[in-house]
Amino acid sequence: MSGTRMVTVLIADDEPLARERLRALLDHEPEFRLVGEATDGLEAVRMLRIHNPTIAILDIRLPGLDAFAVLRALGDRTRPAVILVTAHTDRAVEAFHAGAVDYLLKPFDTKRLRSALQRARAGPMRSRNPAGSSASATDGRIALRSNGRWIVMDSEDIELVLSANIHSEMITRNGVSLPVSESLGQLANRLPSDRFVRISRFAIVNLDAVCSVTPRTHGDQTLELRGGRTLTVSRTHRAEVLHRLNRLP
Repeated sequence: MSGTRMVTVLIADDEPLARERLRALLDHEPEFRLVGEATDGLEAVRMLRIHNPTIAILDIRLPGLDAFAVLRALGDRTRPAVILVTAHTDRAVEAFHAGAVDYLLKPFDTKRLRSALQRARAGPMRSRNPAGSSASATDGRIALRSNGRWIVMDSEDIELVLSANIHSEMITRNGVSLPVSESLGQLANRLPSDRFVRISRFAIVNLDAVCSVTPRTHGDQTLELRGGRTLTVSRTHRAEVLHRLNRLP
């Protein structure tokens, strides 16, 4: 791309299929150039020092040295912008304390990776307080209290939130279910209003996760999510849900 500085990327993951998938996703991002792949923590440190990439995409559970040890091993040298990747939600707070610009929850798609790459290219992460009670309006992250600990999630990774009496159940895009110590009403006020909509007294959905809406008797609608779940849109919320879906880009 003429006139555009190429952004270099190094990936580290011990799973060949995971590296292959990242390569395939990066192939769709022409302004980013892959300069190396590492399969364990020690190799990641060595390659980061050799290539000095703009961005490093590191799986958290690398053999030898995990991603946090890799970052410590780099010392005070100039670090790349770091995107951490994992299949688990419970390392998010630690990831952000380590200075990661983003935290990708497997499996992720091209859109989610693109968002992380653009965030990494934009510069260092602003400071955050995971123990706070509000989500940032600018970066799409939300801090949630679950099982006695704080979890920092990217709102794009949340597919559905269900009512559980005075608490809630959050379900991620890869099917992980987490109890959340807030009511559905409280979360409705904190989740980004441009992407989440309440469909009934019992559920909030991510509009990006919706694949179909089917009319039912008595004015209700059946809503199907990409993850396979089907939910009822109540008559009270039907007009708002259809309006919001029609306005999606």
